Amino acid sequence: GTSRDKAYASQIFANNLDIMTLMNTYRGSWAARKGVDIPALDSCRKWRDWMGQGEEITAIEAEEKRLSVKEKVLQARTAARLFGGCALLIGADVANPALPLNPESIKAGGLQYLTIVHRRMLSPGPQNDDPSSPKFGQPRYWALNGGTQIHPTRLVMFKGDRKSVV
Repeated sequence: GTSRDKAYASQIFANNLDIMTLMNTYRGSWAARKGVDIPALDSCRKWRDWMGQGEEITAIEAEEKRLSVKEKVLQARTAARLFGGCALLIGADVANPALPLNPESIKAGGLQYLTIVHRRMLSPGPQNDDPSSPKFGQPRYWALNGGTQIHPTRLVMFKGDRKSVV
């Protein structure tokens, strides 16, 4: 019965939670933990089968075990679901991470490490503004919070929920 519109003070906003709230919810609620963990576990449960000669497969599986690939992918998928994104940093035998990773130049045992880098530890560099480039709109490089530049070919990106605000 008043002249004031009920929708006058309504607003739509994104509910971005800080990292501590997300971690506390994940640790303290079995339902939240299951909502994050189960899809990540399901995506890594079967893993994969290699095709090739017996010794080739054995060598590949030994390298995967040395680098803990399956465990790192599972951790990255879990972190991506929880925090909205994550990346695996590929450490190869090139000292400068700002240079592109050339898979053909990596010899057997040349991969040194895989490191999980959370979304809030990375900052995008300037965007590629060449519309003819397949990497148009993507960062030319990423920077760790410490300032180290990382070429995008050295990162395997795991994206969180499409509806989450980055």
